[in-house]
Amino acid sequence: MEVIKVEEHQLAVLQEISRVTFIETYAQANTEADMQAYLAAHFSIEQLEKELQNPASYFYFIQKDKQVVGYLKLNVVRHKPNHRK
Repeated sequence: MEVIKVEEHQLAVLQEISRVTFIETYAQANTEADMQAYLAAHFSIEQLEKELQNPASYFYFIQKDKQVVGYLKLNVVRHKPNHRK
């Protein structure tokens, strides 16, 4: 297995695996209408591109034999130091 950083030219692959993973995980607990609304809002190419360009977000593919078998998203929150006066 191999972990690789997602590049912008791979957005369609990211979209597909994101949608499939979300559907497999949450379809049982939601209505079809709710699922479609969430997918449209959170997994459009435009939204994923925006998130990929965010310097505090990182996407990685998990590959096995050069096939994408999973992904992960890492959000980094940077806290400002707490200065006391």
